[in-house]
Amino acid sequence: MAGAVSEKFGSDKVKVELIYKGFLGLGNKGEDGIKPPNLFVDEVELGKNPSRDELEKVVAQKLGLV
Repeated sequence: MAGAVSEKFGSDKVKVELIYKGFLGLGNKGEDGIKPPNLFVDEVELGKNPSRDELEKVVAQKLGLV
């Protein structure tokens, strides 16, 4: 989803960085397993399950398009 938003606004304006936390072991469902990421736009945390519209709205605000 973040990649699609980057394409919409231009990859020269929107940089997507994925930061994984947790152990990458296969089948690991415990405390150390990979968790869904919290999405951030600069310092604005959107949480684990924002909609694409929410993400695009925050990006547009940051770019001064709204």
